[in-house]
Amino acid sequence: MRAGKCFKGVITVYVAFVFLLVMSLMAALLETARVYGLRVRLQMASRGGLDSLFSMYSKQLYESYGILMLDESFGFDNPVTDVFKNIVRENMKYDLEQNKGLILGRTTQLFNLKFEELEVKRVIRAVEGGGAYFAQSAIDMMKYRVPASAFTTFTSMLGMYNSAEEAQQAIEEGGAAVESEDWNQYNTTAAPETLPAAESTAASQEGSQGSPEASAVASQEGSEAATQAMEPETTTEEVTTIDYNAEVDDAVDKSIIGVVKDFLKGNVLKLYGMKESNVSKGKRNIKESVSQKHKKDKVSEISEGMLSEAVTDFLFGEYVMEYLEDYQEQKEKEKKNEGQLRYEVEYVLIGKDNDKDNLLGVLNRIFATRVAFNSFSVLVNPTCLKEAAAAASAIIGWTCIPPLILGLQWLLMETMALAESVLDMRAIVAGKKIPLAKGTTQWRITLGNCVALLTSGAQSYEASNGFDYQTYERILLYFEKNKDKYMRTMDIIEWNMQKTDPGFHMDDCVYAIEIETKASAKGLFSKLMFLVPTLLYPHNYTFTLKDARSY
Repeated sequence: MRAGKCFKGVITVYVAFVFLLVMSLMAALLETARVYGLRVRLQMASRGGLDSLFSMYSKQLYESYGILMLDESFGFDNPVTDVFKNIVRENMKYDLEQNKGLILGRTTQLFNLKFEELEVKRVIRAVEGGGAYFAQSAIDMMKYRVPASAFTTFTSMLGMYNSAEEAQQAIEEGGAAVESEDWNQYNTTAAPETLPAAESTAASQEGSQGSPEASAVASQEGSEAATQAMEPETTTEEVTTIDYNAEVDDAVDKSIIGVVKDFLKGNVLKLYGMKESNVSKGKRNIKESVSQKHKKDKVSEISEGMLSEAVTDFLFGEYVMEYLEDYQEQKEKEKKNEGQLRYEVEYVLIGKDNDKDNLLGVLNRIFATRVAFNSFSVLVNPTCLKEAAAAASAIIGWTCIPPLILGLQWLLMETMALAESVLDMRAIVAGKKIPLAKGTTQWRITLGNCVALLTSGAQSYEASNGFDYQTYERILLYFEKNKDKYMRTMDIIEWNMQKTDPGFHMDDCVYAIEIETKASAKGLFSKLMFLVPTLLYPHNYTFTLKDARSY
């Protein structure tokens, strides 16, 4: 036998099998790359369709309020539900089947896909999530517009720290003054008005220039004169205390009692130095407003941690101040559309159906803020401390009960803080800037001039580093509940937009859309793999893609 036997064609068969394996491997690699390319093309077509849809944003809304939203109604009274689906589908079909109708359109294309089906899974509107999606759109826009206004606001905040530093200095000065003060000089039962002016002046001059014996004699004569002046029988008919008391009663009636009466009657605007005739009479029915229809909605968190809550609240407050008008802006304009709400920022803060209540609500909040800071400032004011201590000792010092005297002293100081806050409000309403924490040089009210300043319509001194009316509005917006300010801002936008487009509704404004698309493609290189079609190696493919787009 032969040691080996040679078969004809072995090499040929071997090479053929190797060639088939190499071709199958190459076909598998090419088909895998093609499948990935088909997915990318489907994704690009989906993005293109959504971008084409979102390019049809409401231009009027953007030009008026800087908000990019898709108006679902497209100018019609009722939303057109199938418009979104049709627009995306037509754009996707054009992108996927763009070779159709060409000379080579019937030939096999490397990345040819056939559009099968499109379904709109979810439509997110501006009013959903307690208005959080509308707020996110406003915040995204304000990121690129806020630096200039933020610089001004932070400059004002810097003024608060300067005032606080001055207040701290006043504390130290006040403490030194209290320690060095002789409080016994205020423990007297004789009022300064009972001393004749000429005699008291002469006595003081003689006491300062003469000998100690002369000073004692002068003091004794002054005391006798004061005692005689206090006795009823020595008072002449022409000079009596009746006229004096009448003037005091009249002044008190015009200031304290009058203020209390005005406050009880609701005439607080008069107390703030405002004429009610200059306040807008605007009123509107808010029962069908966005804020009322979505009153029970909860606020969603959609920032995903990109910005802190403090920054988002600040940016939205800047948006409201930039695009809505308030009392300070409206008072310079002619009174038009009295049937509408003119004080828009005030409505966002208070939410009443008329301008007067909204304005009054904001002013009362500012007044409460001024009372809080003035209550602190008066405690570190040496002049107010001395005057309140002297008055308290003169009134109830005879009781010799320190807690009672301190209580009255605190009450008198709080009265000065309230009166100072009234002067602050008059200045703030007039457009002036008032420091948050006042120093001794910026304080006006004392027990002696309280009545005169309140009845004369006086105002507090303006400071370059103080807070004006709009700065206080920014602070109030920062601390307002998110849902309330989001929804009320949409109320204002909807009402103003309906002046030119009666069919506009914030409920039709779309912020984001989620779709699901299906497309198919035939296998190309898989046919060269010489394999029976299976799930792993199909000859035809079906792709399903979920995609979403938002402003």
